[in-house]
Amino acid sequence: MSTSVIAIGDPHFKIDNSVETKLMSDAIIEQCQNTNPDAIVCLGDVLDRFSKIDLKPLNDAIDFLSRLQQIAPLYLIIGNHERMNNDDFCTDKHPFTSLKLWSNTYVIDYPQSHQINDHKMIFVPYVHNGRFHEALNLLDMSSEQIKEHTLIFAHQEFKGCNMGHIISEDGDEYPEDYPLCISGHIHINQTIRNIIYPGSPIQHGYTDDDTRGILRINLTSQGIQNRLISLNVKRKKLINLTWDQFHRWEYDDQFFYKLNVTATPVEIAQISKSKRYSELKSLGVKIKLTKLREQYNNVKPQQIQSTQKRSYIPMLYQRIEQDVNQKSWLNHILNQIGSQ
Repeated sequence: MSTSVIAIGDPHFKIDNSVETKLMSDAIIEQCQNTNPDAIVCLGDVLDRFSKIDLKPLNDAIDFLSRLQQIAPLYLIIGNHERMNNDDFCTDKHPFTSLKLWSNTYVIDYPQSHQINDHKMIFVPYVHNGRFHEALNLLDMSSEQIKEHTLIFAHQEFKGCNMGHIISEDGDEYPEDYPLCISGHIHINQTIRNIIYPGSPIQHGYTDDDTRGILRINLTSQGIQNRLISLNVKRKKLINLTWDQFHRWEYDDQFFYKLNVTATPVEIAQISKSKRYSELKSLGVKIKLTKLREQYNNVKPQQIQSTQKRSYIPMLYQRIEQDVNQKSWLNHILNQIGSQ
């Protein structure tokens, strides 16, 4: 008997992305209805603000989850953004406790093992770096019993994963003889040994790559197959422009745009008062105006951009190398900046 599971990476419903998440939600629901899976796993970080709960994103998220559980049994892993902070360890202090009263829904705020058709699967909520195996131990299983499972679902940073700005060095080690792990938390789609990160379903930042979607896992007598299903939604694009390029640039409603316009103070004043600026803003285009110093007027924007790429971030990581908490907060801050 074959078994099909849909895994959804970090949705991150926010105050300022309701248009994007509505398109995302509808596209995911359509894919789930078409594939008719035996289970749907939401891999965590449905919300975005840790202990602060904004009403609109919460309502949108609950509506999305409600639609999912009407299609197939829903397993909702609690991510770090649903926690009070990153140090919270397997408690029920999160916004989705009441969803435990729903039928067809399993809220994973504590490690659990479930049988789906012929397959046993483990579900683990987010825990701080270095505590993943401590969380697994809460199941009171030996390593051999864990290996009897087909899949492990988690929301975890594992050593060696690509976090966008660094490769994780202090993430948890994951044994190569353990079951295939499908994990949220990292927004970039990637496979590391026996770990698959589906990545987030949509771009959360304008610099994110556009390899986005949800993961379909098929379990058959021939083994495990997986495929990333792309969502037919608008993509984000970051465009760097000069003053004259801004006035010649053509809008395409197939994308969400952010424009970085580099110009002199006089040119910026002209742009900000122009009809074109107002029209583009009304279309939802984000525009950042950066002043170009007079002595750099003859420098090409590409040269300015390459100079800005000399990052101070590696120096910061070097200074806080021994402090796990500071590294965790720096990762969070950089992810927030990238999503703006």
